[in-house]
Amino acid sequence: HHHLILPLLTTLALRMASEAAPPSHLVVAVIGHVGSGKSSLCGRLILAFRGAEEKTVEVFRELARSQGKTGDEAYAWIVDQYAKEREAGQTFENSIWGLTLDQRDIATTGTGAKGKMFKGPSSKEGVRHFTLIDSPGGHGHDRRVHDACAQADAVIVVVSAVPGEYEACLGQLRQYATAAMTVGIKSFIVAVSKMDHPRVSFSCSRFEQISKFLRGFFQSRLRGVRPPLVIPFSSKVGVNISKKVKGGALHWYNGPCLLGGMVTALKPDLKRIGIVASNKPLRFTITRAFRLHGAGTIALGRVESGILKVGQRVLVSPGGVRGQVASIQQHYKNREKAFPGDLVGVALHDISVSELKRGFIIGEEDHDPPIACKSFVAQVLVVNQPYLLREGAVLTMDVHNAHIPVKILKIQARVKIKPGSTDIKELNIA
Repeated sequence: HHHLILPLLTTLALRMASEAAPPSHLVVAVIGHVGSGKSSLCGRLILAFRGAEEKTVEVFRELARSQGKTGDEAYAWIVDQYAKEREAGQTFENSIWGLTLDQRDIATTGTGAKGKMFKGPSSKEGVRHFTLIDSPGGHGHDRRVHDACAQADAVIVVVSAVPGEYEACLGQLRQYATAAMTVGIKSFIVAVSKMDHPRVSFSCSRFEQISKFLRGFFQSRLRGVRPPLVIPFSSKVGVNISKKVKGGALHWYNGPCLLGGMVTALKPDLKRIGIVASNKPLRFTITRAFRLHGAGTIALGRVESGILKVGQRVLVSPGGVRGQVASIQQHYKNREKAFPGDLVGVALHDISVSELKRGFIIGEEDHDPPIACKSFVAQVLVVNQPYLLREGAVLTMDVHNAHIPVKILKIQARVKIKPGSTDIKELNIA
């Protein structure tokens, strides 16, 4: 009997694992100071991998010149599609784009034929899927940067190599990088842009100066994690973005191109998107909701845990509204299921747009649905607090896509954690 039962149990375990396994993809947020070249970089990557056509760039270039601009904005205009963004020359809204790389694309990066990114099944051997989130960098857009990082598995931090621009961005750079670390991001790449600028001229010494400082900064904040790759590139002339440099202006650089770094160095936190997260109750966080003619109510967001399926009965919290998943789309392709880490659009039946708001959570109706609470216990790490934390203080809590005012009811204890240990010691509050 044991010989009969064991294969059956093994088959069941394999089926559960295959259903819970995440697809081979990575969500990457691109953050940095305003004017550092984030949108131009995203545009170059989208163009290189068939997300846009060269003639579209030429149309944008001519349109920019007719408006009195230089025409170099054409690559940024691929992702900056609002008129106000193109007029101001900076991003105001997060935009999401998909990239699919086959074996030939990966081979051009110089990372080898397979281009191992992380352990996990893929739809086709050697195929890699990326989702890029281009975020704004100007003052006043902190929440959008936080939202981009909350939806991402890894982050590319773009900094300008131009003297004056780099030094001016350091304060905001620390703020954005800290926000990314706070939501659990541990995988970073630092991309040094504008290496072609006349005041930089692909200078090795300038790159080393920036690289040394930023590697030290991340190493001090991300203890126990390898310091990030620092990669020089130029969006204007298209150097070291999708193809490995051999000689030329960056003859002194021996590392990978930017896309090669993405394929080899960026890795997701498997606790967030792996089998462990898939076996938890469904939690889908809403970024945006709207009504689409012919499809009904659409909710955009990220699967944080569990598996979202077509036909599933769901409950929205807060509010307790109930409905059904009609269809799931990712980058204009229909999906039967969505796994932890997936950014998808979901068509919902029996739910009105007015009943969905940014930050609301969708769960499964009959299996541990999310419920509202009036209070909770939190362990808080104070990083930079300009005034005294006290009972009764009202603060803003940023959690996934929600930004909620909360009030400190009681400070229970001060916690001390020994370096390198998980032992927690509570100290009396003096």
